[in-house]
Amino acid sequence: MYVNDSMYVGFSRSTQGRTKVHNVKWWDFNSFLDSSVTPTTTSPPSTTLAPRQKESKSFRKGIVGVVARVVTICTFVIALYWCMIWMHLMKVK
Repeated sequence: MYVNDSMYVGFSRSTQGRTKVHNVKWWDFNSFLDSSVTPTTTSPPSTTLAPRQKESKSFRKGIVGVVARVVTICTFVIALYWCMIWMHLMKVK
């Protein structure tokens, strides 16, 4: 197997439809294919954790849309139920 001195590496992450920034804070790669090289261990630099990012505006709009649909459907079902009760009461009289 052959490893070049410089290579490109890709990272992938999913947010399942939401928008978010993903930062790679630290990454290390060692190749031990060359037996003349002694492996070294490195540790990640000490950093403080970044504050949690706010949710994107599009995600909040999506939540508002879902809540509005649920409220509309529930209101319709309740109104339909009361109309059926009212119609039943009118037939009984």
